[in-house]
Amino acid sequence: GVSSTTDFGGYSVISSAVRGDTELVCIVLNSIKEEDTNCAMTDAVALFDYGFDEFKTVDLIKIGTLIKEAQLKNGDDQDTLLLCAKRSMKVELLNNDDVSAVVRNVVVKEPLEAPVKKGDVVGYVEYTYNGNYVGTLELVAERDVDKSFLKAIVGGISWFFNLPFIKFLIYAIVAFFAIVIVAAYIRAKRRRSRRRNRRKNYRKF
Repeated sequence: GVSSTTDFGGYSVISSAVRGDTELVCIVLNSIKEEDTNCAMTDAVALFDYGFDEFKTVDLIKIGTLIKEAQLKNGDDQDTLLLCAKRSMKVELLNNDDVSAVVRNVVVKEPLEAPVKKGDVVGYVEYTYNGNYVGTLELVAERDVDKSFLKAIVGGISWFFNLPFIKFLIYAIVAFFAIVIVAAYIRAKRRRSRRRNRRKNYRKF
């Protein structure tokens, strides 16, 4: 560790320690000296003991772990895409903490759109514990997916005809032709009715 002392900052030390797979960093500021003992050092040792004894290192997620199956648009051979953890994540929890209580919030803007390359970052997952932020992990595509131009064309056509203005225009055209057909039918019916009336009148004479 690195130790220093100043009139303003007192006895201070920055140190690190490793036990097993766990490494801790300790910073002690404005401590005191008792007789020949630098209390910053003894404080650091006490804090390291507390950290190693009372906390545990938990593998929250491993690299490549499947997190979500997301909807995929215009994929050439599939409509979904598996999303995996880009890296592993470890967290330090108190020994009596319940790992299953860690809350996961996945953020992905669906549907994703092809083409997608394996390893592309397409979202992230945020972890919290008892309302406290734990960490954020990026999500990546599990495989390559090429774009289907046929699906893209069909999707473009569908998108076009679902535009509010286009829908209104189509409804208006359909209504116009319906009115024209009904009007033509009524005129034709009236003409037939007039012909029948003329024939009846002709027979009377």
